[in-house]
Amino acid sequence: MARYFDPAYYEALPPEHRRRLERIVATGWQNPDSIMGAYAMHPDDYDLFRPYLDKLIRAYHHIEGDLSQVSDWNMGGALDLRRIDPALDDVSMRVRVGRNLADFPLPGAMTRADRVALEGRMVEVFSHLVATEGFGGRLRLPDPRLAPRDFFRTV
Repeated sequence: MARYFDPAYYEALPPEHRRRLERIVATGWQNPDSIMGAYAMHPDDYDLFRPYLDKLIRAYHHIEGDLSQVSDWNMGGALDLRRIDPALDDVSMRVRVGRNLADFPLPGAMTRADRVALEGRMVEVFSHLVATEGFGGRLRLPDPRLAPRDFFRTV
C-alpha cells in the first residue's frame, strides 16, 4: 500500500477528499494482516481515487495493460451445483457479499444502522430462496446488537 502512495497526489486533493483517502488507507495500518492494505468506503472511491487505487488493484491482481471485465449472470435456469461436480449434491454454502447494494455504503463506511438495514434487505431475499423449491436450506445470521467487528464471532 505505502509504496503506491504519492504525497504530491494527496496534497493536490481538496481537504474533504484527503479525509476520504485517509480513511481508505487507514484500513491498512488498522489491519496489519490485510493483504490489500486499503479498502474503498464508497463505490465512487474507485473513480475518485483512481490514480492511487488503480495501482494497488493492478499490483494485487497482477494486471498489466488494458482491463475489461464482462459478466454474464445468466445461469440458464436454476443453479444446480451437480452440473459442476456430482459430489456437490449435498453441500453447505455460505454467501459472502463482496459488493454492495447501491443504497448502502461499502462496509468500511457503514454504520451499525446501515449494517442492520442491509441485513434486513438480504434476509428478505434469502428467505425467499430458502422457501423456493429446489433451493431450501436455512439462514444463520449474526446478532445485529453486536458491534460490526464482533459479527463473525457469533456464527
